[in-house]
Amino acid sequence: MSCQSALVKELRARGFRFTPQREMILEAMHHMPDYMTAEEIHEKVRTISTRVDIATVYRTLELLQEMGFVNSIETGAKERRYELVGVEPSHPHLVCQSCGKVLRATCSDFEPLASLLEATYGFRVAVDRLSILGRCAACRDASPDARDSQKGQ
Repeated sequence: MSCQSALVKELRARGFRFTPQREMILEAMHHMPDYMTAEEIHEKVRTISTRVDIATVYRTLELLQEMGFVNSIETGAKERRYELVGVEPSHPHLVCQSCGKVLRATCSDFEPLASLLEATYGFRVAVDRLSILGRCAACRDASPDARDSQKGQ
């Protein structure tokens, strides 16, 4: 079953319609090269139709996230980025606080940390929903801060 047909089925089961606006937003997200903000999705949708406003994009993203079709990632810069679920398996994210770049990590990379947190605190981490904020290599190389330069000492 395609993402669109699964979404249509789920929308109808919840008493919602698959509107042209929702279809355009879903289509725009299918052609995203990477995680996008609601504003970037809105701009992509506006190339198809100028009749979709930003509020519709936000409401649709919220609904799609609630239904489990979209994940959102908080970048730490008061910005949220979105991705379709099912394009890739759920995974943790490494988010650069300087440039906003989002890197996909593998769950297995974080299993030792998850095991430690569970053993120490009794806390089970949802590794596939984890987002870690920091600075990517390019931003560190472009302007290292004092903490980065002290690591090698």
